[in-house]
Amino acid sequence: MSASVGLKRELDMAKAEGGIFEKEKVKKSKSDSDELEAAQAELAELKKQLEAEKKKASQSKTKEQGDEKNFELSKKRRVTVKLFNGTKLLVDIREFYEKNGEMLPGRKGISLTKEQWERFRDQFDQIDAAVEELSG
Repeated sequence: MSASVGLKRELDMAKAEGGIFEKEKVKKSKSDSDELEAAQAELAELKKQLEAEKKKASQSKTKEQGDEKNFELSKKRRVTVKLFNGTKLLVDIREFYEKNGEMLPGRKGISLTKEQWERFRDQFDQIDAAVEELSG
């Protein structure tokens, strides 16, 4: 009988020690979850800041370079108002592409003379109404 009593004591001690370890694991998992929640909150805040920066960057930007003014429509599309050969006014609506870290004008686009731009501008309300009507 003494052998079985000894085994029972060893088993009880092992359970007690295991209980201590389990409590430590629970404490550790609680602190880990607190750290995780803090990291998630920080990530959410950073995402908000990034979205705000993207929104700010996507809003109409104007850059002046001598006889040229650029308006950014999106990352790869711009409207440029410029003097061609220093005399002829053009409104250029164009796609840009990136090469070696620099944004360059692409082949896709249109250049409107001042007269064409004025006709476009005069018809803008009708064009806008057609867009609204067809978009549902």
